[in-house]
Amino acid sequence: MESPSAAQSALILHGYKTGNENFGMNVLVSDPSARTQRSDASNTTLFIGGLDNKTTETDVRGILQGSQRGTIRHIKLGWDPVKRICKGFAFVDMASEAEANACLPLDGTPYLKKKLKVQISDPNFANKKAKDRDRLVTLSNLPDNTQEGLLQQALEKVVPVKRLELFSRVNEAVAELETAQDVGKLLLGSEPFVFEGNEIHFTDRKNRPAPPTRAAADTITTTSFAPRAARKAKVIAKPRPTAIAAVGSASSSNPSSTPATQGQDDFRALVAAKNKQREDNLTTARDGTAGEKRKSQHEEHDAAKRTRI
Repeated sequence: MESPSAAQSALILHGYKTGNENFGMNVLVSDPSARTQRSDASNTTLFIGGLDNKTTETDVRGILQGSQRGTIRHIKLGWDPVKRICKGFAFVDMASEAEANACLPLDGTPYLKKKLKVQISDPNFANKKAKDRDRLVTLSNLPDNTQEGLLQQALEKVVPVKRLELFSRVNEAVAELETAQDVGKLLLGSEPFVFEGNEIHFTDRKNRPAPPTRAAADTITTTSFAPRAARKAKVIAKPRPTAIAAVGSASSSNPSSTPATQGQDDFRALVAAKNKQREDNLTTARDGTAGEKRKSQHEEHDAAKRTRI
């Protein structure tokens, strides 16, 4: 609904029948905190924990029937379909409540380097866990070297504390209070709570932000402090003297040309200078070859004359 008043106005439709139906509508204001307790479950179902990841239904049956505790009607093994292993627990439905109670002495029995946990299954266990979370509060900004006992004693002067666990690495602690009203008293307290000179901050566990994942933290760390790769210096070839002379002569001959035309003229002058240099080298090589050929011909002619004499 748009507002709480509109929701209250809609309650007049409770029990209203539409058409020829014999059943009336149920129109009620939702109350998530009012969780109904299951009454359809009997006390014949056992919860067995402390099992190995290789445990099978046959192993669970052997644990209970080996001690002659009673008749087993059904076994539901906690199974991980992805990893195809046991999750470490199982639910066993016994034939009667007396036979289920007869299995309770197995609680704490050693099994494959572990201890079994055997108890009557509680169908409202999930609701109890949610209520437990409502009584948890986080204490932050704790001073260094905080002692758990002293902190609990100081907190008990304000509200009753059922349990307190200290996390010294992050200077935080988690306290389990008696009721949810005690949590609200800490969160809405007007006077600050000071412990050994530090003002302690209280946070509700339900509204506490989730910590970042390890992959995200690693990504932030590696990208934030990674040094930039050094750029390699480019090697610039030294211009040849012939090209410099050609470019200089071309630029001096056309001082009033535009930059584009001057660049083309410089290129043509450079090519012409290179071609002239090649022609000179070719002419020199050709003249040298011709001179050596004439010299060899003269030597052969002189040798022929001496032979005739």
